[in-house]
Amino acid sequence: MSAPQLATVLEVAHNIAPNYTLKKHQCYWFALIVFLIARKQTKGTESNECIKTWGKLWWMAPTHSADDDENVVQDEYDKAWAEFRSAEDERQRDPKEARRLAEERAVMLEKQAEVERKRADEASKWEYIAKKNEETARRMANEAKKMEEIAKANEGEERRKWIMLEAEIHEMRLKFEALGNT
Repeated sequence: MSAPQLATVLEVAHNIAPNYTLKKHQCYWFALIVFLIARKQTKGTESNECIKTWGKLWWMAPTHSADDDENVVQDEYDKAWAEFRSAEDERQRDPKEARRLAEERAVMLEKQAEVERKRADEASKWEYIAKKNEETARRMANEAKKMEEIAKANEGEERRKWIMLEAEIHEMRLKFEALGNT
């Protein structure tokens, strides 16, 4: 079974039961319909008992089985597939249509390539910004380290000046006391 055939089966099943219903058209119904049509198209002999068993809820019996709809879906599939093949054959016979489709595809691919180029450019730009930010952070860390070293050196110098000032004040007090005692 080809991808277009599978897509047709899925579309037909959806068109027959577009809305989920617990007792009639639930996920097991959908899976079983697809399985039955695929099995018939591929002339398979696999059993559908597993899907049918899972589709029966122990507390609620389904009111409807996919087996009931198999022929309806098969008929709808056959019609839809015939329409698809007819349209495809028509497109292939008309060289202008084939060229138009090829050009349309080329334009779409070019747009996708442009989007990818823009994404790559954007990623490169962000990578460049991240690299610059990293360099700036490293430079600022180095500057902060230098400032810290300068602050420590200044702190030592300030401490030395403070001690000298205290010694000078002490010396002046001693002189002042000596003058007051005489």
